[in-house]
Amino acid sequence: MTSDIGTGTAPVRLAPAAFAAGGAAALAVIFVLCAMLELLGPGLRLSHAWVALFTAAAANSAVAWVEGLLASAAAGALAGVIVAGVYNRLASRSG
Repeated sequence: MTSDIGTGTAPVRLAPAAFAAGGAAALAVIFVLCAMLELLGPGLRLSHAWVALFTAAAANSAVAWVEGLLASAAAGALAGVIVAGVYNRLASRSG
């Protein structure tokens, strides 16, 4: 597989599904890390309220983990699709 980057030909198209999967995975991992920090030191505010962005449940509950992981993955997937779509649209106009 060859790349056309920098050759003056058609711009590279990003795969929205791949960006959705990457975004979902990234935000899920960030949620897990922040939730673990919240469990280890609940009064330290190490997660900067990241957990609260995705769930209203107490950080030490199973509901928080399920809601948080699902909401994080959904938000990451949406962000990935938007980034790929916007890039593809802008790249096609600049070529």
